[in-house]
Amino acid sequence: MLLAEKPKEATKDNQRSQRHSHSGKDHPFKAFLQIHEACHELSATPRRYIAFLNTYLSVYQQKKEKVAQQIQHLQAGVSKLNEAKELVAELKAKAATQSQLLVEKQSQADAALKEITKSMVDAGDQKNKMVILKQKATQENQNLESRKKKIDDELAEIEPLVNEAKKAVGSIQSDALSEIRSLRAPPNTIRCILEAVLCIMGIYDTSWVSMKSFLGKRGVEKDIQSFNARRITPDIRNVVEELLRKNKDAFEAKNARRASVAVESLAVWVKANLKFSYVLQKIEPLEAEQAQLQRNLDDVEDSIVQLSSKLDSVDSKVAELKGNFELLTREALELKHKLEKENETIQAAETLVTKLEGEHQRWNEQISELKTESKELPKHALLSAACITYLPSTPEDIRQKMLKEWMDMVGLQQFSLRRFLSTESEQLQWKSEGLPSDDLTMENALMILKTSLPAFLVDPSSRATEWLKSHLKNHQVEVINQQDSNFQTSLELAVRFGKTLIIQEIEAIEPLLYPLLRKDLISQGPRCVVQIGEKIVHYNEAFKVYLATRNSSLQIPPDARSIMTEVNFTTTAAGLTSQLLAQTIQHEKPQLEVRKTQLLQQEEELKIQLAKLEESLLEELANAKGNILENKELLASLNKMKASSNTVTESLQESVQLQTALDQERNTYLPLAENGSRLYFVIKDLVKINNMYCFSLSSFLRLFQRTLQAIYDESTNNTESRIKLLQKHLLHLVYKSVCRSLFKADQLMFALHLAHRWRPDQFKDNHPVHSVKWLALGKAFGYRNHVKIDMEAEQPFSWSAPVKPSSSCQHGKRTLNDDDDPWSS
Repeated sequence: MLLAEKPKEATKDNQRSQRHSHSGKDHPFKAFLQIHEACHELSATPRRYIAFLNTYLSVYQQKKEKVAQQIQHLQAGVSKLNEAKELVAELKAKAATQSQLLVEKQSQADAALKEITKSMVDAGDQKNKMVILKQKATQENQNLESRKKKIDDELAEIEPLVNEAKKAVGSIQSDALSEIRSLRAPPNTIRCILEAVLCIMGIYDTSWVSMKSFLGKRGVEKDIQSFNARRITPDIRNVVEELLRKNKDAFEAKNARRASVAVESLAVWVKANLKFSYVLQKIEPLEAEQAQLQRNLDDVEDSIVQLSSKLDSVDSKVAELKGNFELLTREALELKHKLEKENETIQAAETLVTKLEGEHQRWNEQISELKTESKELPKHALLSAACITYLPSTPEDIRQKMLKEWMDMVGLQQFSLRRFLSTESEQLQWKSEGLPSDDLTMENALMILKTSLPAFLVDPSSRATEWLKSHLKNHQVEVINQQDSNFQTSLELAVRFGKTLIIQEIEAIEPLLYPLLRKDLISQGPRCVVQIGEKIVHYNEAFKVYLATRNSSLQIPPDARSIMTEVNFTTTAAGLTSQLLAQTIQHEKPQLEVRKTQLLQQEEELKIQLAKLEESLLEELANAKGNILENKELLASLNKMKASSNTVTESLQESVQLQTALDQERNTYLPLAENGSRLYFVIKDLVKINNMYCFSLSSFLRLFQRTLQAIYDESTNNTESRIKLLQKHLLHLVYKSVCRSLFKADQLMFALHLAHRWRPDQFKDNHPVHSVKWLALGKAFGYRNHVKIDMEAEQPFSWSAPVKPSSSCQHGKRTLNDDDDPWSS
């Protein structure tokens, strides 16, 4: 036995292994057939499978292009911000270098200024010295002039005599000298005069031979004329004076003239030079002082020349230093201006980059998400196409169940149809156009817009139809009823001119619609035609048709179901709860509902505005040319948009906070709305018992409104007590109204069903005691089954009326009047 079981287990393992190896995780495209085969109960026809493939191709292509465009768009903005960051870093490094260079230039300029100042101080000192020297030179010059004047005064008397003597010597004829030289022995007069001349001339040989030799020299006259009396020393003067004293007569003019005319002139010359020698001796100290004064004056003038040269050198150096200082100052100023400009650019760029840091991080995250989404795009597109093709007519629980199975099939952990196929701004736009905001309605709207087949709206409340009209208002929308007399004409014109046609109040699919729904097109040359009734009509590719009905129980033929996408907008529990809550708040606290509506509208507008601002921000960055840090208009525009974005974000946060506070206050009435929703679906189930038991939502809403308008004790100010009273009254009113519409035999069934759905916690675990209580409750309402139980037992439920034995005999006769409340506690 054990041996026989092992092959079976191995076979099962192999089968499981084969199924796993052929699953959609390893072969995503095999999931198409697996999903289709899993939807046999959801009208999975071959035509539907073709629609599934077409929808996949459309969704995949659109999303692929959109994701690529978004990645490119985001990367352009991110690259610009990265470029801005790199430029800021480069500018900072460059600014640091230029700052250091500026410090160096300023230091050099300061050093040059100090050197200029020092040179100018030295030049000032030199100038002061020069002024002093010039003053001293002037003083010395004055002293010198004074000494010269005294000397000139002393020489004024003797110089004319000397000059006359020189003149007389110059007039001596050479013949006269030859005559004297020819004498063999000269007379005493001649001898004494010539001896005096020789002594004065510095010739100490006074022999006659020496005298004749002296007189025989060429140019002797000129030598005598040019003789400088300063050569006469005191000794020479003493000798000559002694000679004149001894031979006084010889030097007298008449005696000398008698001897020779030439000798007379020489005698005058000797006397004049002796006198001149005395004068020179007398003025020698004055001349020495004059010479010293002249030397001093020369020294001063030399010092003045040197100082003047130094001043010229200093002036030249100062001029050079000034030129260098001006150059350094100009360069430093240019560097400073350039640095200030770069610092302004850096500050503006840093401010912008800092402000956009949140966007930069978010855009990087979005790029990563989009890249991941791009890798998983085939799987996401597959699930989206499957949802659009097979799930539009199913309720929320079926959708969630099927989607979970499909996600496991293709190996996805997370998937959101709304996030994948639409953006938040698009959904906000739909809400602003009147579409309810619950998940089911939003998904249905996506399916209508994305399906490859004509959409058929099952819309009891007509809200989705009204939204579709508003959404398509820019697409030549024409709305008609199927019962209109000109229905076929309007249909033909819409097909011919490519209009968007919304057909309302569908009760059955007219045969003339089938060719359009199937797209049975006939090619006639370059155009296509379609048959509508008995007419052949030109088909415009822009033509679209939407069908809508308010009849939620409309049965669509299988052949029509396969060529349309049925989108079911039938009321759900969550949607009805929200609607009843809004109705309750509108009645109980209308200002709260008005404020809530305003906040929702404001939030939607702010989100749309925020999305537009972010898109504009990306657009500005992506389209920026060149260095964005130098584009002041771009920086200003980006700062302005970022400021607007911050303002919108803050307003949005405030709106969300206010909305949260209002939601807390609104949720106080949530139990009443939830119980009302539960009641509606209780009475909606009655149609399963009898087709006549069909209760519309509008009739239930009227009952709910009557409950709210009921008058209670005004002393009841407590909200919780008020809600309890409203719940009891709603239960009583619904039970009474519905029972009037039921056959008597079904009233007990309704009561039990209502009790079970109203208080499901009292009917748990199928415990025998609970079964006895159920039957006891049924007996209290005329339940005809003969069950032996103790009718005097305790009250079956805390919220039901006491059961008396006598009541069990009144089969079918117990009814509730207005004052009878079997559900009161």
